[in-house]
Amino acid sequence: SVRAAAFKPRYWGAPGVWMAHLDAPKDGRGLTYLMHVKGGMQMPVHDHQGLEMTLVLTGCFSDDRGAYHPGDCVSCDEGDHHSPLIAADDCLCLIAANAPIAPKTLLGKLLQPFARI
Repeated sequence: SVRAAAFKPRYWGAPGVWMAHLDAPKDGRGLTYLMHVKGGMQMPVHDHQGLEMTLVLTGCFSDDRGAYHPGDCVSCDEGDHHSPLIAADDCLCLIAANAPIAPKTLLGKLLQPFARI
């Protein structure tokens, strides 16, 4: 279960966004982490450099492909550009990715070293 997993301490990746990486051996570029985003925020446009699976735990978000609620699992792959919009309530997701994201905006590129995703 997620509650029993060993996560590293959470950190602020951007204003209104905290993350906590799974405390597991690195197996290359793969990442597994919790991401909590304040309600009403829009994430910067980004691409994916590999498969990313997102499980919505609380709250909801939407992108150009639909809206996602608790229990939904969203798959993005290389070439999938999107800019998730968080609904009014805060959103918590568990994310597993084969590679870091590829920000497409200046803001995203500036925040990526802090976000470490």
